[in-house]
Amino acid sequence: AAAIALGTTANAGPTDYNDSDGNDQSESGVFDLLHFAHKLQRWNGAHDFVQSILVLHGRKVVSGGDNACIKLHELGSTSQLRRFDGHTGAVMCLASTASGRELISGSVDHSVRIWDVETGACSCYIRGHTRSVHCLKVGKAQPHGASMLFTGSRDHTIKLWDMRTSHCQNTLRGHTGSVTCVDAQGWKLVSGGGYNRGADDDEVLSVDSTIRCWDLRRLGSSQESACLWKRQAPSPTTQQGDPVLSLQLTEDKVLTSHGGTRWTARIWDFNGVQLDRPPHALP
Repeated sequence: AAAIALGTTANAGPTDYNDSDGNDQSESGVFDLLHFAHKLQRWNGAHDFVQSILVLHGRKVVSGGDNACIKLHELGSTSQLRRFDGHTGAVMCLASTASGRELISGSVDHSVRIWDVETGACSCYIRGHTRSVHCLKVGKAQPHGASMLFTGSRDHTIKLWDMRTSHCQNTLRGHTGSVTCVDAQGWKLVSGGGYNRGADDDEVLSVDSTIRCWDLRRLGSSQESACLWKRQAPSPTTQQGDPVLSLQLTEDKVLTSHGGTRWTARIWDFNGVQLDRPPHALP
């Protein structure tokens, strides 16, 4: 059955998913979407705060927390299968390779790590961002090319890494706040912006509320040329716009969720831009 994994935090407010007995402790959980979000499994005390969660093949779920560790769980068991240690800051995002044998994590410690799911060993350490890594996605820059890793950071950049060599191939610039989310499909890479925070990682200086579509076929050209499509997410209550919290790219649309003073979800159309034209014919 289709399932969704959710993480909650202790005393997180009205968005907590609590049982009828009122428990509000930190938990990770998996819900069955085909039966109106029936809770399939709950793991208590996995982290002080759950920052990221991911469903893997074979009834397995991984969660990352503020305590800098990643934990592997299995449906049907209340104990953890494995613990992945190595990060020195909160684990903000998780992804897996197509085979499911490798787990990828991004952290507040500015690094990305690749792990062997079966052994828990860190097989690769990647560092290049100057601030926390908030999102990542595995994809390809070319249809028949090698797998690439796309990472977004609080340093306002998106980096493209060759997963064979762990070398940074390109850096995309244009966002003026944290890059909070990325998704890739074919040659299209879509990213969302968020808060531009000060050096203390607390004070909000401004908000980047843009959604951007990048043409991966133009990686050798200027940044302005690589950014094919950009839209601002207006706020229903303020003039500065709403930060983008998550996004999903479909063939011709982008689905986004936004924070701010009001939580909203939006569907964006590429507004007639012919995204299937060859690079030289793009405007």
